[in-house]
Amino acid sequence: MRDPNKVKRYAANWTARNPEKRAAQILLNSAVAAGKVTRQPCEVCGSTYRVHGHHEDYSKPLEVHWLCPTHHKQAHGIFKVKGKEPWDHTKKVQLRDKALVLRSDGMSYSQIGQALGMSMGHAYKIINQPPYR
Repeated sequence: MRDPNKVKRYAANWTARNPEKRAAQILLNSAVAAGKVTRQPCEVCGSTYRVHGHHEDYSKPLEVHWLCPTHHKQAHGIFKVKGKEPWDHTKKVQLRDKALVLRSDGMSYSQIGQALGMSMGHAYKIINQPPYR
């Protein structure tokens, strides 16, 4: 079981060491609460569960990539690798466009999944999530 005082001390120490990061988090959360910014699905997988705003530049607190917890953790590793361009979503957009065409041709989600090499559930998600361009 976690020691609640240890968690509080860790959070306080992190905040003291990272004031710019904490300020960006507060500004983003306030903007979401005020309806100025809308939380989006994960830009990688389309999940809407506990999506985080990932800052590339903390001096721009409202410019974030929306990521699920799994992809947010991965992003912190990806950004430490020189030369990586982790936000190239052209393949995802092309796949979604193909799936939309197949759906408009009357194919079921199961058939689309088979045609594109994915599960029926994933086909449903990429067709019905808001587009990312």
